[in-house]
Amino acid sequence: MKLLCFATVVVAGLAALFPVKSFGAEQGSSSFRLKHSPLAEMSEGRELLEYLVNCALPKGETAVLDLGGEKHEFPGGLGLAPEWRHRALTVTEQERVSACILARTNAFGVTVQISLRAMEGAEDMPAPLAASPAEESSFDAFEGAFFGNIFADPPVGYVCRGTAAATLLIERRRVCSLAADGDAARKPQMSLCAFRIVGPCSSPGATTVDGYDYTQGIRVFLKSGTAADQAAELQAESIEPQR
Repeated sequence: MKLLCFATVVVAGLAALFPVKSFGAEQGSSSFRLKHSPLAEMSEGRELLEYLVNCALPKGETAVLDLGGEKHEFPGGLGLAPEWRHRALTVTEQERVSACILARTNAFGVTVQISLRAMEGAEDMPAPLAASPAEESSFDAFEGAFFGNIFADPPVGYVCRGTAAATLLIERRRVCSLAADGDAARKPQMSLCAFRIVGPCSSPGATTVDGYDYTQGIRVFLKSGTAADQAAELQAESIEPQR
């Protein structure tokens, strides 16, 4: 997802544009009608909506939106909040979906293969956030952890820095955990994706901000090989990577 989407749509107030309500009446066993929202009238809003649905609904399910007679379909993917089909999101689900959106934000709007994982010690996190041993071995560079609540008013997004070198993150074009130019001395420090940097993820209480503990954060891992190697792998694989 592009930085533009987060900056112009989310920061403007996702809660006002896209109320936290159920998806609406079912159209079939795996298809659900989206309620109309001003968010859908903007191309950036529809892009954000695509990611929201993909984070919330499980693979095989689709949210459908009729916009001026034009049908838009948004496929599910991770299934982090499947009950959104029937009811409003709980705060826990809001934070879980928010973490997914923040983790997949890309300042350059490019596709990068990443591994999304639950926070260490997290309870009741969906299976898609549990990496296999093979995935853990392949995606071994810890970019950072993303957390917050983009449904809040005002929306909030945070990131703690992992152990991956900044040079790797820049090469991979994954810079949402890096400080903006000239922002090193600013407090609080903001990232290149307008997320608040809270420090290293290894620090005690890294996901506690202003006394509130965000338990639904998502860690992001990258492959530590070269960008050329990753591009070749993407071309060879038939899967669409997370981005």
